[in-house]
Amino acid sequence: MAGEPCYNLRVKFDDVEPMTLSDYMHQLGQQARAASRLMAQATTAQKNATLARLADLLLAESESLLAANALDLDAGRAQGLDAALMDR
Repeated sequence: MAGEPCYNLRVKFDDVEPMTLSDYMHQLGQQARAASRLMAQATTAQKNATLARLADLLLAESESLLAANALDLDAGRAQGLDAALMDR
């Protein structure tokens, strides 16, 4: 249907199994390939609706995202990461 997202984005991080970096990168590549095929078939209205939904989700989760980012920055400081690396 025009104006509706071409897919639903659902991520539950507590369901993620530990994996090696190589396995993670392979899985990420497979997911990107599948997503690119979906996006190639989506209408402009579907793409716009999906982007709007993602923006809404980012706004809705901004407090928890900022809190998680603060924890990451604290961990980086504790590990002595360079300020230029942390400012990303």
